[in-house]
Amino acid sequence: MQDQVLGQVARLGQVAHAHLATRFLTDALARGGPLPSGICLELGSGTGQHTPLLADAFDHVIAVDLARQMVRRAPAQLAPRLEAIYPVVGAGTLADIVAEAKANEKVFNQRVRIKLRGSYSRHYRRGLPKLLRALAFRCNNTTFQPVMDALNLLQRYDGSDAVFYDRAKTVPIEHVVPEDWQEAVVDERGRVERIPYELCVLVALRKAIRRREIWVEGGKPGATRRPTCRPTSTTTGTCTTRR
Repeated sequence: MQDQVLGQVARLGQVAHAHLATRFLTDALARGGPLPSGICLELGSGTGQHTPLLADAFDHVIAVDLARQMVRRAPAQLAPRLEAIYPVVGAGTLADIVAEAKANEKVFNQRVRIKLRGSYSRHYRRGLPKLLRALAFRCNNTTFQPVMDALNLLQRYDGSDAVFYDRAKTVPIEHVVPEDWQEAVVDERGRVERIPYELCVLVALRKAIRRREIWVEGGKPGATRRPTCRPTSTTTGTCTTRR
């Protein structure tokens, strides 16, 4: 039981902060100048994700972690360097730590959404209709059709003061609204609020453009990509936004 709870704690921390930890550690080692020789003790090594970075800088690394499940996930070549220390606290305390970590993560995500909403609604939102009128987006991948449909929906509501979309309208949610944003977009009555939905559409559009699955008309689509949308009786093979 303790191992399972500790594994949950470790995974929460690694998922949320892994990329930042790698960047900070790399920067710290680079700025540290000549490092002392000898043994390096890595506390909370997890699966050994950062152990190779330390091994390159020190003569010997001893990596330890409370969660045996995390140590077992370490690559085979790191196994001799990793050691699990059995926890001295009870399973109830560890379960409380997991619950608190999840609650804090939820509160943090809520604060991020509120901040983004405020900044977008007070400033950037005014430029969205002009942007959509000036640009025409294209794609040839049906996977991204929900994003194209969402852009069309935003254009149809240009100039509207409505807070929510009409229930008679089909509002694309899948592939547009991330799971952790759905409670901010869809209220308890099933209504879709426009401002948070617009934010999700813009984020989904940015990701698609970066992947070259959606591009601006007149721009250069992903010429090296193989077609992922074949014409059928119901699909023309080209998805476009209405002007």
